[in-house]
Parts: sequence; structure tokens; C-alpha cells
Amino acid sequence: MAIKVLVLDDEPEILESLRRLLELDGRFEPLVTTSPQEALSLVAREKIQIIICDIVMPEMDGLEFLERAHSINGLVQIIMMTAYSSVDRVLTCLEKGAADYLMKPFDIHEVRKVLDQVVQRLERWRELVIEARRREINPEEVARPTSGRQRGESPEERLEFLEELLAQRPPDLPFRLLEWLEEEDDQLVRERILEELGQRLAQEEDERLLKLMLSSPQAYIRNGAIDLAQDLGPQILPHLERLARDEDKDLRKLVLDIAVQINDPRAERLLLEALDDEETNVRITAAEYLGQKGVREAIPRLEEMAIREEDEMARGVALEALAALKESPRAREVISLLKEEASPVLLHSFLKYLARFGNKKDLGWLSKGIREGRVPLARESLEALVLLLKRHGQRPSKGLLAYLTQKAGDLSDSLEVYLLLQVVAMGDQQAASSLAGELLNGPIEVATGAINFLAEYGTSEDRQRLETLARESKRPEIQQTIEDVLEL
Repeated sequence: MAIKVLVLDDEPEILESLRRLLELDGRFEPLVTTSPQEALSLVAREKIQIIICDIVMPEMDGLEFLERAHSINGLVQIIMMTAYSSVDRVLTCLEKGAADYLMKPFDIHEVRKVLDQVVQRLERWRELVIEARRREINPEEVARPTSGRQRGESPEERLEFLEELLAQRPPDLPFRLLEWLEEEDDQLVRERILEELGQRLAQEEDERLLKLMLSSPQAYIRNGAIDLAQDLGPQILPHLERLARDEDKDLRKLVLDIAVQINDPRAERLLLEALDDEETNVRITAAEYLGQKGVREAIPRLEEMAIREEDEMARGVALEALAALKESPRAREVISLLKEEASPVLLHSFLKYLARFGNKKDLGWLSKGIREGRVPLARESLEALVLLLKRHGQRPSKGLLAYLTQKAGDLSDSLEVYLLLQVVAMGDQQAASSLAGELLNGPIEVATGAINFLAEYGTSEDRQRLETLARESKRPEIQQTIEDVLEL
């Protein structure tokens, strides 16, 4: 039977391209739509096993769709697509249960590779369950009640049956519980099963049960296994050390999700060793977590990753990890290289790195790049401007001030407006206050940025102006925002 694959993207050309590719493959039955709501309806009606979904869509953010689709069908495997999203956004999707990601424009071989890996995960889960049963069960000794009818119709009946099963302690108990958990829809019953599985994990002498849970296609089971293993702390590390060498790249990545929460040198060693993993997603995860944990031993390898790594997502994560670590001895080499070759995907991360390690010449390069349109006027570039100007005690050039003043009305994000006004204020406080006053008449997102700027950096006259506006404005959303900011 063909595997049903749902493709969701707001670009019809992308849908048609992927539809043809899936049909030619022969294993898949593609369903395509530009509507997130229609896609969710299809997930509820059809036995969808794989979804390919864009991260950036006008009607619904890809992350929201990911969470809503998993709430309907926890087993569905979701592959996220992006052309220019920040590294943070892609990583968040992966952390929330996405199976993998694809970068636009597509490479046909890469699409097939990712699909192959997802299909293998589904098949591997079935094989692991069969193998676990074979190793644990003596068919002559064990009668296995498996159906929902045998367990009970109501949650109360199923909880009662669960306690009876726990009292019997059959040899295949963990694997019965795991199968049950995959089918159970009552939250209270699921939590009780997970609680028992956590106790079993603490007693297991090998890693088979943990491997089975982490290999589940259902995000709820995988996340539950991660939480349970993290609670066990250093006790679980011997299992993790063996699983970190497993051939399953998804499993190796989940090992890192556990290790990052364990304060033990062995856990840090697992993260460091993962920087050399053959799988890109594993290296990406390791780099992100090493930055979070402040493992300075990783700095030389992260710098090498930022310079040599072929995958741009991996390079971006390495840059952000170095920025978090606040140390990069090869900063001049990295910056010189990336000034010439930073792509739109990599640029977000490079600007965070530049904000931390850039010098006065880099500030000039950034200012010129923004004016000439080579560097997008966005949150990351404005944050970098603010930090570099403050660190080096510089004032923005007249050309940059004129450009920012001209472009202020084009922004639609409150934080971007707030940052832009900060830059203008570093050159001319009066001009910044005047510009903020004009922006108060814009959409609420723009006005909110101006209100926050005037409240924090404005003069006493600016504050009085806001208080008057809070009383007299005919826009209730403006009045409420000012009251919240000024705590009136």
C-alpha cells in the first residue's frame, strides 16, 4: 500500500514539483494543498504518514501547524521546508518533533534521501517492537491482552486494568505498555503508563527499552522517554554512551537531547564527540547544546565547523554557539570569510556572531551593506548595529541615519522599530524622538515599537506626550499599550 504524503506550501510551483517527484517514486500517494486548514482536515480524515510543510506561510506559521498536526496524529512524520528562515526557527521545529528539514531550492537527491530516512524510521519502529517481543516473550507462558476492548472502554476501566497488569508483572510488560501507550488517547492513562515506564527504565540493565521508546514514530513517546531519561540523570549515561554509537541517526540526535540536561563530564564528552558525527543534524544539535552549556573546550572545533562545514545550517549554529560562548580566537578569519560568502540563510547567524566579535571596520561594512541593500534591514542587522555602536563608542553616519529614517515606515515588527530608533538616537536624539512621534500614527505593531522607545529613551517631554496620548487617543489599542508600558 502506498504511503500517503501530504505537501503543504503557499507556492503552487513547489507543490507541483513535489507532487511529480512523489508520484514518480512509486512508494507514495501525494496529497497537496496551499491551505493549512485544509491540510489539518486531511490529517484528521486520511491516514497520512508523512507531511512536507513550509515553515513560513501567510495563513499559519509552520511551527503552529506542526503542533496542531501532531495533536491530531502523533505518529505523523513532519518534514519542514525553508528558504530563508533563521537557524533558531528550524531548530525549534526539530525540537518540537519535526522529523527533518529541507532547504529551498530543492536538490532532488536530498529530498529522496530525507524521505528514505523517514520511511526507514517507520519501518524500524515496527521491527524493534517485533524483535523486543521475540526476545522477551515465551508464547506458551504468556497470554497477551492487547486490544482496547480487553483493556476497558472508559479511562477508569483502563486504569483498573493497568493496575492489574502491573501486579501480574509479565516478562514482556514494558513492551505491552509501550504498545498500549501508542494507542491510548486519555491523558491520565498515558501519564500513568509513562510513570511505570520510567520506573522500568531505572531498573533496566541495558538500553533496549530506552532505544525502543526513542525510536517511536510518535512524538509523545519520544518526548516522554527524553523527560524520563533526563530525570534519571547520570544513572542513564551508560545507556546513552552505547546509544550514541547506534547506526540510527535520529536516535543519536535524541541521545544529545537527553545529555544536554545532565550535569556530568561524561555528558559533555558525548556532545563533543557528536561534533564529528557523519550526520548533519547530529552535528547541528551538538553545536547548539555545547553553546548553551558553555563548554569552552568546543571552541576550536566550532570555529572549524563555521569555516569548513558544507551545510549552511550547521555553519550557522556553530556561529551562534561561538557567540553564546563569547570567545572565538579565529574571529578575524571567520568574519573575513563570511563577509564574502554569507548566504541569506547564514546571514542571520553571521550577524549575531558579528555583533559579538566585530570591530570598527566591521561596523562600517555592516552600515554600508544595510544602505546598499546587501544586508536586509531586519532584527538581526539592527541588533548588530546597536551592539557594535555601543561597544566601540561610535555614532551612526549621516548616510545611515538618512536611510533608516526613510525606511522606518516600511517596518512591521515592533522590536525592529524599537532597535531602529535606538540607532537613530545614537546619532541624533531629537530626530529619533521626532521620528518616533510620526510612527505613533502607524499600525499598532509599529506604534508599539515607538512607544517602547519613547518610554525608555525619550525625554520627560516625550513621556508627557505619551501620557496625554493615553488619555486622548481615539485608538483603544494605543491607549492600552501606553498604559501597559508606562504602568499607568
